[in-house]
Amino acid sequence: MSLSKIGLFLALIFSLSAKAQLGSKRHEHHHEVFKKPISAQKLQLLLQRFIDSQFEKAFRYIGDKNDFFHGHLLFTDDLPLDKEGRLEPFAILYHTQEDAHEHHLRDPGGPYDYLNPHTRSWVQMIDSQDKQSGPIFNAFQLMFDFFPNDADSHSSLNATKERYTVFTTQLDTNKFPAAYRRNIVGQMQIEFYESNCEPEANPLFILYGIGQISVEIPNQYTPCLNVWSSSGYSPVKPRAEPFTIPNDAIPLDFQETLKLTQ
Repeated sequence: MSLSKIGLFLALIFSLSAKAQLGSKRHEHHHEVFKKPISAQKLQLLLQRFIDSQFEKAFRYIGDKNDFFHGHLLFTDDLPLDKEGRLEPFAILYHTQEDAHEHHLRDPGGPYDYLNPHTRSWVQMIDSQDKQSGPIFNAFQLMFDFFPNDADSHSSLNATKERYTVFTTQLDTNKFPAAYRRNIVGQMQIEFYESNCEPEANPLFILYGIGQISVEIPNQYTPCLNVWSSSGYSPVKPRAEPFTIPNDAIPLDFQETLKLTQ
């Protein structure tokens, strides 16, 4: 190959790489950290639906850092922007039983030990019409069957096998219900902590706060939660091909877990 052709080839590669980097960041400006990515009212409806469905199956305590206190809003560019010109979340990836791995080692059978290690990760769809809750799935059901043979894939699969966490980049949206098969372009973590719902004095709450909501725990009590947008909008890069590494992180007895949680 001549030097001129090599130069053109390298220029093309650089151009494609630059476009990919720009593309992965193209939506960041839609969700500056000080803007609310979701309304408190909408989140209250979503959380209440998840609580009604999965309390004491996927978690014991809400608003508790040892158990259930956060989720990841998943954004798409396949829907119209909201009234403020921002991307809409179309699903939430919840992670419950957050510190169960450590508690299982230190205090097996204790209050923060696993309810079931396979009920840590859940995807809740957000209905694009009424903005409320769509169906809820154990995230293991929605994982890719194969992954690229790269360091990121190996690392995330190892983490899934060790701590039963399913990550955003492991979700195959082709396995979502047809109405929710959308392109994931970004995510943002939101956190909710139990509080007495007095006016929040922390200045960070003004910057990151989504609001204060109350949810009902079946046959127990009605905790109040302070809800934060705890991180900025994070782009989700498209997965590289080819997909050649089989997903060996899905538990062999996972179908039995599904029977208990549906």
